[in-house]
Amino acid sequence: MFRLLFNMERKGFEIKKAVIPVAGFGTRFLPATKAVPKELLPVVDRPALEYIVDECIASGITEICFLIARGKEAIKKHFGTNIELEAQLKSKISREKTDGKNCSETEAFLSKITRYADKVKFVYIMQEEMLGTAKALEICRVFTGDEPFAVLFGDDVMYTGDGKPVTKQLIDAYYATKTPIIGVQQMTDDIAIKCGVLKVADMNGKYIKIAAFKEKPQRHELKNYSNYTSLGRFIITPEVLDCVPQPPMTNGEYYLTDTVTEYMKSAPVYAYDFDGLRYDIGSKIGFLKANIEFALRNNELSIELHEYLTTLK
Repeated sequence: MFRLLFNMERKGFEIKKAVIPVAGFGTRFLPATKAVPKELLPVVDRPALEYIVDECIASGITEICFLIARGKEAIKKHFGTNIELEAQLKSKISREKTDGKNCSETEAFLSKITRYADKVKFVYIMQEEMLGTAKALEICRVFTGDEPFAVLFGDDVMYTGDGKPVTKQLIDAYYATKTPIIGVQQMTDDIAIKCGVLKVADMNGKYIKIAAFKEKPQRHELKNYSNYTSLGRFIITPEVLDCVPQPPMTNGEYYLTDTVTEYMKSAPVYAYDFDGLRYDIGSKIGFLKANIEFALRNNELSIELHEYLTTLK
């Protein structure tokens, strides 16, 4: 069995940076995503992307890079400062206080649109060509530099309740192994063929030493792999990006799995079987499940929604 090192130092770096690739076109949600980025579609009453940003902050991340494409400028507007709206709400609060009215609702609105102001720094990088996840992350080297960093894909919303956020679980796994980390869970074949699957070399509890890594395998290929499936959360080191593949592409893309496979020729990579529920909001059914289940956890909505769902046949 491999030995966990539990050393929080790697060239003196802690993981404080995250990259969130959100440059996809969201074609499965057309026409809704013609003008509105898929990542800003609401899960209950908040854009899905806010759940991912909150996961970053709760994991100790202080800088987030959004990798966007043309037509995704609304993401920058959403997380930026809306001077006019803030001024309007502040003025309304002032009037309500002067008139002796309860201003708590207006203060809550102001808090919601300024909630990230002092918590995290946002950076935006434009992705000109859609060449796959590996090339996307390579573009972000100007942001990540020579530091290890977290990657959170915008299609994956995680729920851990009062438990440790998924990204924090992976960060801790990185500190333990001092290697790149892939967030995985055991999935059905129907999900595995849409993601990346790995072959297990060794295991120690939730830690898995990877023997091989395959993106979007054919169903008949699954017999050569485990059902441990990568689910949109990674810890990447700069050395991994040195291995971004050159042509030829795989299915028209430069896969991150190919990059990791190349890196594994000279150094180990581990996966971590994280705790939590993953919602694939890149699919319509996953998006609907996320809305229903998050609404059922909402104190204002849960009772009425549950009563309504029980009436459905």
